[in-house]
Amino acid sequence: MRREIFIEALNSIKSNYLRTILTISIIGIGITALVGAMTATMGLEFELQRSIGKMGGSCFHIKRSAGEKSRRISYREAKLFRGQYDSLSLVSVYTAAELGFEGVSASGRGSSPEVEVICVDGGFIPLSGGNIAVGRGFSGAELGGTDVCIVGARVASMLYDGRENGVGEYLSAGGKRFRVVGVLGEMGSGGGSLDNVVLVPLESARGGLLSGRESFSIGILHPGEKDMDRAVEDAVAVMRRIRGVEQGDEDDFQISRRDVVMSKMRDVMGMVNLAAFLVGAITLLGASAGLMNIMLVSVQERRREIGVRKAIGASDREIGALFLCEAVIIGCAGGIAGVVLGLGAGGVVCAVMEIPFVLPWGWIGVSLVVSMAVCLISGSLPARRAAALPPIEVLRGV
Repeated sequence: MRREIFIEALNSIKSNYLRTILTISIIGIGITALVGAMTATMGLEFELQRSIGKMGGSCFHIKRSAGEKSRRISYREAKLFRGQYDSLSLVSVYTAAELGFEGVSASGRGSSPEVEVICVDGGFIPLSGGNIAVGRGFSGAELGGTDVCIVGARVASMLYDGRENGVGEYLSAGGKRFRVVGVLGEMGSGGGSLDNVVLVPLESARGGLLSGRESFSIGILHPGEKDMDRAVEDAVAVMRRIRGVEQGDEDDFQISRRDVVMSKMRDVMGMVNLAAFLVGAITLLGASAGLMNIMLVSVQERRREIGVRKAIGASDREIGALFLCEAVIIGCAGGIAGVVLGLGAGGVVCAVMEIPFVLPWGWIGVSLVVSMAVCLISGSLPARRAAALPPIEVLRGV
């Protein structure tokens, strides 16, 4: 009997193509919104975690504080800090060069305004989680003041397309000419990416590229995460002493901790996931209302069919099961179509944002279960109404 009900439900669905397509579309749109949103947000979360994870959770930075009373960190203060802080930690001093609208160029080809020239010491690349993909890093002699540079993956692609990734070529920045000795590996579009940067030795930049008014930043890579709080406290104490901050006064610099950033990022992504789920849930709620209305209309259109089935011996339970089976089949078709379209939509968003495509297996399962639940709930009322129709009155056309 169950097999016969299933076959009858399929025949009924096939005989009403327009209504079936409309109903499947209603369910599919809700699932598409849910799966598509979750695919994109999971890809973004994965990229952010990967980018921040490359730089390590035991890394923190000392930077100029924001506000009216902020005071820049001078090169002398940064060098003093590097000499007085824990010798077991990797300490890097760096600053960005102000190039205005000039940017960087090579052989008549200019880069985009996004490219940033960062003046660094030897510890900056390992501190930032980067690696040399082609060529080499700075030698000790070059860090002393040679006009050489290391370019990010996108910069190499923009300036040296079709060449040997730019190694051995020259570029101009801020009126100075630098020889490219290395190209960094691609890091992606997440926070802390070095794809759009040009790295030059700090001592070389101080010979003309920097104006002398820049504020320097200090990056510290602590050897272990267990004593992270103690490491930050020691760094604050050393910096306060160097800058002459009186006891009881507030710090005139700020600490940016990577582990705190990661924690905040997880909180933000949790809110984004919740918002995406709510959007999909609201869409599915509207889909359930639409499905119920369509099934009720179907009951009204098939009153005579229901009367005939009852007249030849079909029970109320079988009539109700027939309509409920139709709703479940439509729900399965709508759920599968929604998952496929949602993955496609999420994949397009990931491609545009240049983030990894991550299959949200958990949300795919949730979407299919929710689509089934929506169809069962939305189809139960029309099924009960169809089962309760009096056969004699229906056959008379009442």
